[in-house]
Amino acid sequence: LKVRLRGGASFHWSEPVWTAMLTHFLNSMLRGSCFEVICGSFVFHASVFLVQHYRPNSSLQVACRHTSITHHAIAMVLGMYCTWLYWDSLCVDAALGLDQSKRFPVASWLNNFNIGYFLYDMIHALTWERFWIPHHAIAIAGFATSEYSDVFALANAVNVWITEIGSLMYNVYLAFKSVRNYCCFVGFYTGSRLAFAVWSVEVVRQVWTDPGTSSYPAWAPCCAISLQVLLLGANIHFLGIHVAKLAKVLKDSSARATIEEQPETKEEQSFKLLRNPCHMPS
Repeated sequence: LKVRLRGGASFHWSEPVWTAMLTHFLNSMLRGSCFEVICGSFVFHASVFLVQHYRPNSSLQVACRHTSITHHAIAMVLGMYCTWLYWDSLCVDAALGLDQSKRFPVASWLNNFNIGYFLYDMIHALTWERFWIPHHAIAIAGFATSEYSDVFALANAVNVWITEIGSLMYNVYLAFKSVRNYCCFVGFYTGSRLAFAVWSVEVVRQVWTDPGTSSYPAWAPCCAISLQVLLLGANIHFLGIHVAKLAKVLKDSSARATIEEQPETKEEQSFKLLRNPCHMPS
């Protein structure tokens, strides 16, 4: 049985229906230009923030958190989908394979979607979460140079879903704070960052062993390695903060210490400041 979709696309009933529908939906989105996707992503996330912020009994903190969770979830799912869809190319030319916008269109679309989100969130970073500025700058540089040189889109897609899993788990912990949940989060976060380190080694290997016969810009290999290493370093830094805090809590367990009694991370301090933006530091 052959089913024809709106717009002329069709699929055989023997295929999984959800696969055909998802592919058709993504193909429709991919027709937009890079600029349209970036602007659309910026407007989408800004709209989510405004809707959440002006809900009854809401706050700046809740609006920021819900917007972040929305992006984390969408980016993670699309990143996993890219990994599954382009599995055969993952360990071959995910880093410096040419024409990635044509060969890996979903990964390229995800690049632009992420640029739009980080441009939106950079406004928050510049206003009251300034410790996120280096992280966001690295992310925007990575996605933008990837799109400009038309390489590294697939590698970025894998970067996204591995890192976003940890971000989602952190938001779950913030919603249900307890020593037990923090232990679970740190364990999960450590595992995801170890996986990210392994993937970073694979990316460096692909770049290092590339014969250099392709027509990508001369700076692309150096940029790919440096940005991947910088992103790995930023994630290891955040992991070190959480591991140190957990160790202090567990060491002081004889005094029944809780997470709330320990010095807060900068992330948690920013969430408290968001509750009363009038008293934010200049």
